[in-house]
Amino acid sequence: MRHVSERFIRIVLATLMVCMTLTVITQSPAAAADGDLDTSFSGDGWLIQNSKADGEDGWESVLFDASGNLVAGGWWNNNGQPNKHSWAINRATSTGTCTDATRFDSNCGTQQFFSPRTDHISEILIQDDGKIVAIGSAGTVTTGNGGDHQCTVTRFAANSNFSSKDTSFSGDGVVQPNFNNTKHDWCKGGAIDANGKIVIVGYVKTAAGQYDATIGRLNTDGSWDTSFSGDGKAIEHFDNDDIYQAMAIQADGKIVAVGGSQWGHAAGNVLLARYNTDGSLDTSFGGGDGWQVTDFSNQDRGWDVKIQSNGKIVIAGVGDYDGVTGDGRYGIVGRFNPNGSLDTSFSGDGKVLVDHGGSTDWYATLEIQSNQKIIAAGWSNAGGNNNDVAAARFNTNGTLDTTFGGDGKVDLDFGNGHAEQIWGSALTPDGQSILLAGAVEGGGQGDHLLVQISASATTPSVTMAAFGAFRKDGNNSTIATHEDAGVTAVPGGYQAGDSMHASHEKEWDYDVNGSDRTFTLVLGAQPPSNVVFDFTIGAWVGEHDHAAVNTTLGTDLVIKDAGNNTVTQATFTNGNWNTAQTFTVVPVQDNVIEGFENGAIVATVNDAASDDMYGIMSVQKNVVIWDDDHNVTAGF
Repeated sequence: MRHVSERFIRIVLATLMVCMTLTVITQSPAAAADGDLDTSFSGDGWLIQNSKADGEDGWESVLFDASGNLVAGGWWNNNGQPNKHSWAINRATSTGTCTDATRFDSNCGTQQFFSPRTDHISEILIQDDGKIVAIGSAGTVTTGNGGDHQCTVTRFAANSNFSSKDTSFSGDGVVQPNFNNTKHDWCKGGAIDANGKIVIVGYVKTAAGQYDATIGRLNTDGSWDTSFSGDGKAIEHFDNDDIYQAMAIQADGKIVAVGGSQWGHAAGNVLLARYNTDGSLDTSFGGGDGWQVTDFSNQDRGWDVKIQSNGKIVIAGVGDYDGVTGDGRYGIVGRFNPNGSLDTSFSGDGKVLVDHGGSTDWYATLEIQSNQKIIAAGWSNAGGNNNDVAAARFNTNGTLDTTFGGDGKVDLDFGNGHAEQIWGSALTPDGQSILLAGAVEGGGQGDHLLVQISASATTPSVTMAAFGAFRKDGNNSTIATHEDAGVTAVPGGYQAGDSMHASHEKEWDYDVNGSDRTFTLVLGAQPPSNVVFDFTIGAWVGEHDHAAVNTTLGTDLVIKDAGNNTVTQATFTNGNWNTAQTFTVVPVQDNVIEGFENGAIVATVNDAASDDMYGIMSVQKNVVIWDDDHNVTAGF
């Protein structure tokens, strides 16, 4: 495990707003090995913002917009009183610099006062049109005790200024969707679906220390979407004290929510539920009722969830052994199959508990890289100097990735006895680093914290090559073969003696058999374990479609490997991944006059038999089979 502790210098750069300054801490550059501070960000990897000199400030969410700028949301202490927080948001360049182009409300950060309660942004979202959506909770009145805690959603106008809300969203840009008129409720996570609707999750407090999980969907104008659960919202009482902390939307539109059941109890477990697009629980998930709980240790809580490219579900959180074994709290990561069962290809049982060496190790956020490696982050007190930033990276099989920090784990200490906590994260636009968002506390105050860690990733790819041609397709683009293995070319044009058309016919267009009937496959990144491809026959893509090749392998053609064995699969290992494998398409003699047949050879990753790194990738090349069951001179 890599531990980093450095002293710091504070430099006041600018005044953000009344009583709001931006502070940056400079440190010595570090090498950009995976797990090291990424010094391309803010000069040393750290960016600290002091919004209130004598107050508590922090970020809960961060992401990058289409221009590559970072947007962070959280809270700031607007009057110096403990736990009196207002919404805060900031935008900066990808290197952590405040510029005129990134300013909100003419400042390098801005805030929204709702009430004298503890008001926080928990999730920042960006729509396709660039409008920013902030999801969190706030009090309902501006005076006294602030009224009820209420789920709160805002949308910025096109200029993205906090002071200029989008009036097409509920008239004033602010919605406080009410799950229960008489109870406190909080929204902790959200996402924008394919239709631009906003899905929100959280919980409602039903009594002292008692909670029910909540989920809802808002139309693009901020009203409840009544096509979702009848009235746009659902309150769930699965077991006892249920909470949703985060959510993700699958490629098919179904919604996955994570949190905890029996929250705060010794028997607490990670809660995972899935909803259909109409708001009903998906009975194909979990135990047949759409939800399930998973025991990692003693008191377990899920804090974040992401969906892999192959549909598997990854969660991060905390498992609490404290008071039972004396081991304290561990960071937890789990992976589930699309049906909700634990994925036993991940660490043997689908569950990992990670000890950073402290009595409190906690993961609050996670990201999945392009190579499907998993980064979980939060904090640990392993350094004995309050809490430090803690992060770990996992291989697709659930083992710690030792290329990250030496043993897969990293602890980063800001210094001066301050305590750091991480609540949110985002991969950088190039996918080679992770930006973490949270708070650094000490000296009687807390500051906004952003820290960026190098985490390189090679995006997996599959290359399929063909060496034949067909009419306009060009050379080395098509698998070209003939039912008669002795034929190496067919006449140019459509009949014997026809001349080739100078604008689109070349002599190699009608070469067949030989290398023209072969194709190759090779991987672009080394997998931890085997990657298996299934061969199938698909549809021809492009012009000159004719008689379709039968989609059943063995009817019109078979595929043979380099050893002349008929195969339906190709397997790459950790050792031969970058060596191209060659396959030959051999037509089956069918005695049917067809002229020519065409289709495509498709190679698709067999997810059940393959490492998760390659997901469910698929590649294909067109194939043409020329007929030998009639006289070519008679034409086609």
